[in-house]
Amino acid sequence: MTASMSECIRQRLRRTRNHLGNLPAVCPAGFFFPQGFLTAVLQLHSRTSGTPLDGLTLSYNVMSAAAGPDDQQHEAPALGVYVYGLYLEAARWNNVSGCLAQALPGEVFSPLPAIHLIPHSTGSLDGQLHAVRANDSVADSSHYTTGAAA
Repeated sequence: MTASMSECIRQRLRRTRNHLGNLPAVCPAGFFFPQGFLTAVLQLHSRTSGTPLDGLTLSYNVMSAAAGPDDQQHEAPALGVYVYGLYLEAARWNNVSGCLAQALPGEVFSPLPAIHLIPHSTGSLDGQLHAVRANDSVADSSHYTTGAAA
């Protein structure tokens, strides 16, 4: 390996280390495997807090205003990460009531405000946050059954 190649690798490692733990906002829409990102958020918290990974879960809090890559209103959170760039289909986020609402007439997609993902121990859930396990899915299709052959 040449000296310039090893220096390039060292610079990349330094940049990567500088970014770990202080990302202000992430857009997971382009991720090939978004669940891996959620697991990485839990792993980072596990390493910094010393909590076992299987004792952690994610809570979320939908922010009141939309945030994007050029939006500097949010600094990096002390705990967790902000996620932006998600859209709702046939629904919209109602900032006044803080919940989902029916889409406006003629509106198919509506932007979802930034979401603050917060890792915490499974036993320490705050009342105003919503707990979501990183490996939860809408439908479990790990097995299926067929009719008995006669």
